[in-house]
Amino acid sequence: MNIRPPQSGQTSRTPLSRANTPAVPGSSPRPADSGQASAPAAAPQRDAVQISAQARQLQASDAPGREDTGALDPQRLSQILERMSDGHYDRPEVQDAVLKRIAAEL
Repeated sequence: MNIRPPQSGQTSRTPLSRANTPAVPGSSPRPADSGQASAPAAAPQRDAVQISAQARQLQASDAPGREDTGALDPQRLSQILERMSDGHYDRPEVQDAVLKRIAAEL
């Protein structure tokens, strides 16, 4: 398909009308206004998510016997916060060690 924009002073060959143009790309055109009130719009559809049994099984088998809640022990959290305030994690050797551990997990 070869599309050429109109040259200066030319207009489009196809007249455009908003009444016949879809409101949303890919939808059907709106009907022309006939002066009558249109019917109320249908209620919007809601999205739904369904997780298959296979996905649930994979999630359960990902870490057998290990329950990871992501929560830190309050004592460990206190230790980490103290190290952060002391600048422990700003030292180059500590940053290097952290990067190596992260890279090993990837």
